[in-house]
Amino acid sequence: GVPNPVDGNVHWIQGECVPVMDVESNTLRQLYTIFSDITEKKQTEEALRKSEERLRLSLIASNQGFYDLDMRTGDAVVSPEYATMLGYDPDTFHETNAKWLNRLHPVDRPVVEKTFRAYVAGEIPEYSVEFRQKTRQGKWKWIWSLGKIIEYDDKGEPVRLMGTHTDIDEKKQAEQEKHAAEEHMHHVQKLESLGVLAGGIAHDFNNMLMSMMGNADLALNNMGNHHPARDFVQDIKTASKRAAELCNQMLAYAGKGRFILENLSLSELVREMGHILKVSISKTTTLNYDIEDHLPLIHADASQMRQVVMNLITNASEAINTNAGVVSVKTGQMNCDRNYLNNLFLGEHLTEGCYVYLEVTDNGTGMDLQTQERIFDPFFTTKFIGRGLGLAATLGIVRGHNGGIKLYSEPDKGTSFKVLFPATEQKTAATEKTLNHTSTWRGSGKILVVDDEPIVRQVAGTMLQSLGFTVETAKDGVEALKTYTKDAEKYCCVLLDLTMPNMDGEEAFRQLHKINKDVRVILSSGYNAQEISQRFSGKGHAGFIQKPYTLENLQKVMQNLLGQQ
Repeated sequence: GVPNPVDGNVHWIQGECVPVMDVESNTLRQLYTIFSDITEKKQTEEALRKSEERLRLSLIASNQGFYDLDMRTGDAVVSPEYATMLGYDPDTFHETNAKWLNRLHPVDRPVVEKTFRAYVAGEIPEYSVEFRQKTRQGKWKWIWSLGKIIEYDDKGEPVRLMGTHTDIDEKKQAEQEKHAAEEHMHHVQKLESLGVLAGGIAHDFNNMLMSMMGNADLALNNMGNHHPARDFVQDIKTASKRAAELCNQMLAYAGKGRFILENLSLSELVREMGHILKVSISKTTTLNYDIEDHLPLIHADASQMRQVVMNLITNASEAINTNAGVVSVKTGQMNCDRNYLNNLFLGEHLTEGCYVYLEVTDNGTGMDLQTQERIFDPFFTTKFIGRGLGLAATLGIVRGHNGGIKLYSEPDKGTSFKVLFPATEQKTAATEKTLNHTSTWRGSGKILVVDDEPIVRQVAGTMLQSLGFTVETAKDGVEALKTYTKDAEKYCCVLLDLTMPNMDGEEAFRQLHKINKDVRVILSSGYNAQEISQRFSGKGHAGFIQKPYTLENLQKVMQNLLGQQ
């Protein structure tokens, strides 16, 4: 650099020397020097250097890498950022079209190649595509590639493509998590809607079953053992019980099944079911048990737990089809953190802590993702002949017990269901004293039966009369209060339905206690005992009976309430 004496600015000067030699002596005779002002050239180079530096910094800031592909040879010149985002050392990394294609995810490669061909053919205005590419560490990373052809040969064929690779892995993961959350929410909403529908149908169905089952029971009670119609009536009662079981499955799906909660051992329950499980599965299927002793107890309904075990094991056996296979049954306990619970069906509302689990695994046909998304839908089946509510009822039971379900399955690799229930602090089940019920027990006194369904009032009243009581009825809470107020002291009990128009059972219950704080009320509902216990805990209700009930069920409830008086 040389200062200009005129303007004082520094100018860049380039000098070139040309020697003139003496031919005979081979000595230097003269030296010609040519000086050129290259200030503008140097300024251009400096501006280019600064521009390249700014580009490099912007590429780093935006998680972008640059590439320049020779489409004739397949070789590419790439920026250090391009290599770094894939986990390679920029100093030793050499990119080629073949290497790049081999790093593409198998699912994405056809899409990338189709997009590239369409761009080269002029079918789309720009080359822009998202794909997963394997890093040097063997992980898949989402990349957004943007490119443009910048050079063609004499025949018009493209020979040079330049563009950028942008790291969009975090963005993609966030989108996938959001999509998964939305799908989960839609699934939960669908389950809730179907649950409300199932619960409503089951409630109304239970009232009809009350008439069928109750009248069949009363008829049998008044028939001799050799009556010619006895077998027919017994068949009606048996069919009614099976319908009630279906009703309970619907209630279980709605999360409102009939629960008689107790502290029980899941391991002991599975052991006790050993024989019935063995005869319920295919003879070509082997059952393997890995049952852990001394597990914490769970607070659950034993009959509902048996239904869960039976559903999972028969489902696993059917997945094996006619081939010889193995179903493994395992129990255990584990501490579940928030992250684990969030990945369970129904797990988003569960609390962290210790859970007891039942895991049923088969080596059968397995399921693809589309099947797994529908596996808990009611009446969905992969079999030729459907099995009704199946796993949907299992989901409802687990939901009603504040549990969750973990599902893992792959086509041709089998399936594993793990159901988890909150553990109690107890290790052994407590024994409870119960009345010794007898079929000859009879009571006395006046009972008020309150229900909005005439058939229920009729059959419940007849049952109570057969047990020795006198009965009056009311169609809703308003009529019940009027009837009860006229002769409150003479009623030994009120049998009160919870779901009624005008004034429901809950409000009628409160009003009855205002009239007589010592009133004995047996609540009746098609919904679960757990919900009733929570809603009426400490409020003085005397008992609960689940619809539809038999004469024997009603007798036991009345004996528990009045038998010792």
